[in-house]
Amino acid sequence: MKSVIGQRSDRTADAIFSLFHLHCVSCSDIEKKLMKLTGVRHVAVDYAANAVLVNYDPDWLSVEDIREFLMKIA
Repeated sequence: MKSVIGQRSDRTADAIFSLFHLHCVSCSDIEKKLMKLTGVRHVAVDYAANAVLVNYDPDWLSVEDIREFLMKIA
């Protein structure tokens, strides 16, 4: 799993995670589960690109927290 991090000025950060073997149904589940994490503000799943974009509050979560969560659910 790879991730790319970008800071935004409104105290949120973006992280893009590459996941493999995504399908429409699994994308929906991943999005719903990520949105339940405290600190996640927005999730966009692109199953054609096997990518998940997570916009989150870095005061609540780290990239490692999100990566570990994805490893458990994906």
